[in-house]
Amino acid sequence: MTAFETNAEIVQALVAGKLQAGSASADRAQRWVHENPALLHLAAGGASFDALVLGLALRKGTLDTLNFVNGWTAARRADGVVVDRRRSWVEAHAWT
Repeated sequence: MTAFETNAEIVQALVAGKLQAGSASADRAQRWVHENPALLHLAAGGASFDALVLGLALRKGTLDTLNFVNGWTAARRADGVVVDRRRSWVEAHAWT
């Protein structure tokens, strides 16, 4: 196993043929393949090995903020914004 300091070093080594495989977050690996489609592809058809779960900590006693965040999150899941953003920003690389 080889350790690298940065993700840029990993993708450079992959593209140069110095590595057979490199791991990163699913979105980063998808970006590498998107930027180097002739040289790289995703293992397991692009399925991620695990899920990245994000959380938000709030100070106790801030019930108005807690209710707002929970309500906003539930509404964005229900109206499809969360899935749409993931497709746009992670899968389709709209940011490139």
